[in-house]
Amino acid sequence: MPNSQQTPKENDIPENYRPLKGSERRPRRGAVRVRPADPSETVLISIYVRPRLGAPPLPNQDYYATTPVGQRERQSRAELAVVADGADARVIALKSLARSEPAWAT
Repeated sequence: MPNSQQTPKENDIPENYRPLKGSERRPRRGAVRVRPADPSETVLISIYVRPRLGAPPLPNQDYYATTPVGQRERQSRAELAVVADGADARVIALKSLARSEPAWAT
């Protein structure tokens, strides 16, 4: 595999970072880099957390199996945030981490 397509190794991580075991991703077989990443490009990252205790249940697989696509109710990010509870310590920690890096969006 050419050097430009190798996945980062543990020693490629900056000193103040720690690897998160099990989070490594390998390129799909046949994947090819087409160009370097554009540093001005915005990337959207979604982090999913468990619903807070007592939150209303999210739709289950039966709902999706029996409800036609055009009739399914979609929850907005704001509605999902209520289920995740923005005051939850995990969410507060994630927001704090995001705001600590100037290049990250809030």
